[in-house]
Amino acid sequence: MMQRGPSAPGVRCMRRSLVLAAAIALMATAASAHTGEAAGSGFLTGFLHPILGWDHVAAMVAVGLWGAFLGPPAICCCR
Repeated sequence: MMQRGPSAPGVRCMRRSLVLAAAIALMATAASAHTGEAAGSGFLTGFLHPILGWDHVAAMVAVGLWGAFLGPPAICCCR
């Protein structure tokens, strides 16, 4: 017979997963990848950095080259 209600195995697993995710989220610290020393501050700077920042541009070029080296399955997945 299948259990139902709050003590069912699926509910306990989901509850355990949510508690674990909440604990990990509470332990997270602020990212210190961009310290703000070389850039200004404000909304416009933060908005444009992923588009014009050299580190983001270099990462996207690297991903594009990687996809080109992997071949057709990595380039086009839609038919």
